[in-house]
Amino acid sequence: MLRLKDEFHNAAPLILTDRSILMDYVLMSTSKDLRKERGIQTRRRIVDAAFAIMIDEGPKSLTAGIITKKAEVSKAVLFHHFKDVDEVTIAVFEHLFEKFSDLATVHKYPTVADFVMQMGLATIDAPFSHRKLSAALLYFYERAAHEEVFRKLQVKVVESLLVHVRKSLESILARPLNEDELIVAPLLITMCLEGLGKFCIIFKDRSDLEIAWRKFSEGIGQMFERKSDGKN
Repeated sequence: MLRLKDEFHNAAPLILTDRSILMDYVLMSTSKDLRKERGIQTRRRIVDAAFAIMIDEGPKSLTAGIITKKAEVSKAVLFHHFKDVDEVTIAVFEHLFEKFSDLATVHKYPTVADFVMQMGLATIDAPFSHRKLSAALLYFYERAAHEEVFRKLQVKVVESLLVHVRKSLESILARPLNEDELIVAPLLITMCLEGLGKFCIIFKDRSDLEIAWRKFSEGIGQMFERKSDGKN
């Protein structure tokens, strides 16, 4: 019995030491997680501020001074999270395209025509603030034509939209797209959707745009119906 007591007392410092090490590790991990979470929140605040500036004043108004004032952070904090203002601009568009893709994926549409029509209506019926964002997207396209970093992001964006359109079509049809459909349909819908967005900026009366898009949606739907019936 005495021997067991002696062994316990000899082992106790090791047990306490191990427990202390464990507590230190837990505290360090918690502290690291908190710092990471604060970093994510700060980055999000900067992106949200840049988005608001882009909507209210246009993308050319994005400067380090205006962003830091709107986000209520210092320039040191801004450039800790982003290499430069262009990187902030890119982060804004990445966030928007991700939100668009997520939102579109949530809804289920009964037919291909319904899916294509709703994508168009989301652009045609967009509130004024979103139409101003479409104007900002034109600036994004302009920079993509001249700057490689923006061009690469544009490729990423288009590829993301093509994947979303393909997955949505396959979900509605309950089958994979065949080779011809895979080449034509997602690209055609995406090109027309982007063109529609630009026309929505130009024309205040969008009734003709809605009529034209409805005809386009019906045509895409009929193309798949003919495929299902075995017609070319």
